[in-house]
Amino acid sequence: MKTPRFKLVFLACFAASAVFAQSKEDEGIKTKAGVFKIDAGVLGAYNDRIQVTGNTFTEDYFSETEAGIRYDNLPALHRLWGYGRYGYRFYNDLSDQNGSFYKAGAGIGSNYESPLSWGLSADVTKSLNYNTSYNPASGQQPDSILTDSPNRRTLVQANAGYDKMLGEKNSLMPSYSLLHYYQEFQSGETAQWQIHGAGLDYRRHYSEETVFSLGAHYSYQLNLEKNPNTNEKDNGGIASVQLAAEGEITDKISWLAMIGYAFAEYEQSGSDSGIISNLRANWNLTEKISAYVFGGNDFQPAYAGSNGQLGKARRVYRLGYGADWQVVEKLGLSASVFHDYQEEIGGTSNPTPNSPIGTVRTFFDAQVFYQLTRQITLSAGYQYNKDEKAQDQQIGSLNAVFVY
Repeated sequence: MKTPRFKLVFLACFAASAVFAQSKEDEGIKTKAGVFKIDAGVLGAYNDRIQVTGNTFTEDYFSETEAGIRYDNLPALHRLWGYGRYGYRFYNDLSDQNGSFYKAGAGIGSNYESPLSWGLSADVTKSLNYNTSYNPASGQQPDSILTDSPNRRTLVQANAGYDKMLGEKNSLMPSYSLLHYYQEFQSGETAQWQIHGAGLDYRRHYSEETVFSLGAHYSYQLNLEKNPNTNEKDNGGIASVQLAAEGEITDKISWLAMIGYAFAEYEQSGSDSGIISNLRANWNLTEKISAYVFGGNDFQPAYAGSNGQLGKARRVYRLGYGADWQVVEKLGLSASVFHDYQEEIGGTSNPTPNSPIGTVRTFFDAQVFYQLTRQITLSAGYQYNKDEKAQDQQIGSLNAVFVY
């Protein structure tokens, strides 16, 4: 019986990091310019659905090694950060599926409460599986286009807003945002668009913790991909009226809720209108248990499918929720669920084989963590993905992470 390669890599790398970590005491390298954090990890996993060709799937073990570094400046008027990480995946039998993955980015923005808020960031990510991660602290959200095939995604984002007070409790806030999205898929197809957004919100400061707002917003989606049949781009504009509220209920609950009505007009896809929404909430139930929920729906640009044809612009509905539980000092549990549904402009699905259009997709993730030392954390994970493909996917993993 052949020994899976991931077991050997996992044990060897973990033994090396365990010895190295014993002399470390504090997390992060502090300098006059800021704080640097270095981490390295190894993972061994089993995947019961690896797509070989078309609807042909197989199973295999794989291992990963990766390392990363992050920089954050010290408390200042502006926040500056940057990060980079690189890893490589080795399959036990399917060596032709081996490949690298990486993530790098940087950003700068306003740090303290002031009338003017702004930010500029960029990142590039190459992933080998679904990217459904959500982190409210860092702003990380699931990709606009979710795929479990190797892909590379680049994001450039900018935003600015000015909260002009009109008396003690009222304010007027104009805002502008820019998003440049580029994603390259294993099939050779790409998705590329820019979204320019402008808004004007009347804000009522009900209390120090709660703000209500009523606003008018307009966004223009410049699709940089052409339909090969017509040689035309599917640009579109979305106008909306939005009612929103955000605040904190004690120091344990923070939330944001928005509901609005939008009208969308695309050059190729046609027009559509309806309710749009956005929800964010974090709740520290106890000192050891926390939970979150996020979701909403909006209009997203068209992109080319596996057949190379530019599809229609989409209405995308999403809902995610999860919880973390620090069972004891060194042992913790986490679980999350993410749902995704897309339909074409006009409310028609017209699902095709292996297409996410018209399919409710569900992604489940659970982790058990154990802090072996101050710098080393061990974890075991399980993922279940139910998507548009004929076979659901399950992935089990063991992981060791060293942080300095």
